[in-house]
Amino acid sequence: MALDNVNIKIDDTTVSVMDFTSGLNWQEKTLTLKPTSLKGLLIALPKVAEVAQEEVVEPKIENPQPEEKPLAKR
Repeated sequence: MALDNVNIKIDDTTVSVMDFTSGLNWQEKTLTLKPTSLKGLLIALPKVAEVAQEEVVEPKIENPQPEEKPLAKR
């Protein structure tokens, strides 16, 4: 198997590979892996601040009150 000049973008993360080769051979009960080569790997992550801001959840209740009274007083 060979991949050349592949660019994949998932959720603002980009993965680029210039050259990937690998292989396998399967005969009866024997599986043989061929040498694997990976050249030009680039992983570009989204900006952390942008992702963190998207994941911020504002509280729905400003002053939460317990639903049940405590069993003992302190």
